[in-house]
Amino acid sequence: MGMEAGPSTILPYLLGLGSNFCFGAASMAFARFSKSHSPTWINQLKVSVAFVGFLIAFLCTESFVHQNPAGLALLLASGFVGLFIGDLFLFKAFAEIGPARTLVI
Repeated sequence: MGMEAGPSTILPYLLGLGSNFCFGAASMAFARFSKSHSPTWINQLKVSVAFVGFLIAFLCTESFVHQNPAGLALLLASGFVGLFIGDLFLFKAFAEIGPARTLVI
């Protein structure tokens, strides 16, 4: 007996395709805006949109994972390095060499 294709078997593929589409569209949008705005402004916009999205997700699920202080400090440090400093370089690269070359690197 073979597996029947249903919503539960195809859903991961649809979510993966949607994720790739959103990543590509966001890269093109950030590349366009990086030519007219500073990387810091774009980063602040991205963080603000992400904060609203996480707030909506938190309010809908009403769940929060409690961390010990050391774990929370590592999480914040990791987010600062990856999402703040790394994205500043990413947006600067979008402006300087374009999205196609930036995403290859």
